[in-house]
Amino acid sequence: MRTSHWHANANELTYCLSGTSLVSVLDTGSVFSTFTVGAGEIFHIDSGSLHHIENIGDEVAEFSSPSGASAPRTSVSEPRSAR
Repeated sequence: MRTSHWHANANELTYCLSGTSLVSVLDTGSVFSTFTVGAGEIFHIDSGSLHHIENIGDEVAEFSSPSGASAPRTSVSEPRSAR
């Protein structure tokens, strides 16, 4: 799981490489929403929105996020069965 966090000066654009995850968002207007994302899907989080990502599948969830001029950032979350 990616712990709850926000980006004060940048939107987040993330591509799901593998797995199935639940994304939870509390936006800057105090509206809470959740959605699932799977391999091959991309999602966007507005700057300043508190959010976290939890692996809800039985396989590793892997994500890639561009981070400005630097190389893309990749993160991996273990499946529920491994926790």
